[in-house]
Amino acid sequence: AKIGPIILKSIKEYTNSPLALYFKYDSKGKILKINHIETEDSKLGIISEFIRNENISTNFTIDDQTYQIMLGEKIKINHSLTELSFGTISESQSEDLKKRLGLHTFISIVHEVSNQLYATTFIGLTNDREIPNTDILKSYSLLTSITIKRIMAERELLASEAKLRQITDQILDVVFISDLKLNIQYISPSIEKMTGYTPLERAQLPMKARFPLPSIEMINHTVAAELQNDMDPANDKTRTYTMDLELYHQNGETIDVS
Repeated sequence: AKIGPIILKSIKEYTNSPLALYFKYDSKGKILKINHIETEDSKLGIISEFIRNENISTNFTIDDQTYQIMLGEKIKINHSLTELSFGTISESQSEDLKKRLGLHTFISIVHEVSNQLYATTFIGLTNDREIPNTDILKSYSLLTSITIKRIMAERELLASEAKLRQITDQILDVVFISDLKLNIQYISPSIEKMTGYTPLERAQLPMKARFPLPSIEMINHTVAAELQNDMDPANDKTRTYTMDLELYHQNGETIDVS
């Protein structure tokens, strides 16, 4: 789901702002790009006309010094669009646009986690609107940043899992992923050739239906021992362990595997 519209709707309602914009940061190009705008149609038309007539870019380039300043300030309150647009909008253009939109004060909120900029929220207030409590704006900045980072991590995980499946679905050896209780979370299609079970059928089998008892005991012992070994920082975290086991085939026979 797109986070921009959700973020803007909440902060716009809280601040009673007639205009809110959400910018995503492109770390490769070092630019802020408009991702979503929350305002009434008449104001959106004014902004579109202004950008078109004044030939103003909607992408703001962020140099390294500005980047560090943004990370340090988090919340910036200003009465001019010039500084908040990083010089893209001149002072005369700022005054013209403020007059057309009926705006007086502008607030820029930085969203960052672990000293990395992800996005910014921009709010415009009319003269009769009180400036929101700074502590609440900082809390909003932090909570939004955490949400953005979690969504990005989930997307990266899904992409990584998709790449893994592309690889494992094509190989002849059986590849599987399980939790520490040995519940199968993924198993490659090659399991059907080996055992006669489809991946889904195999994953749903209890341990005793997958392995003879001696193999189950060996697996449990090895997993417990390796978890204990992981507590020693001197042990190599990239180590591998090989076990010779037996699997049950669908026909009841056992298969030797390594």
